[in-house]
Amino acid sequence: MAEKEVAKEKDVDQVVRYLTSTFNKAKSKLERAARGKETGPNRAYVLETEFAYLLNEVIQGPRSVLQKNIAECNDFIDKVIVEVNTNQK
Repeated sequence: MAEKEVAKEKDVDQVVRYLTSTFNKAKSKLERAARGKETGPNRAYVLETEFAYLLNEVIQGPRSVLQKNIAECNDFIDKVIVEVNTNQK
């Protein structure tokens, strides 16, 4: 009998490094993240905060939804790229 191939478990640390570097490249054209007392948070700060919550789900979430959480991070990165490119024009 042929044995089924066992799916390799994803290296979460490597996935997090890749997502983080991709996100940093996507937002590199924005100004530095800051939160002023009078002005409040700038756009980069808000994006970094939202991405941090998504990344936390990848790290601490159950393995059964790991691929879904990675896909959500990738979708968010795509939205950031589109937003940065439309603001640059």
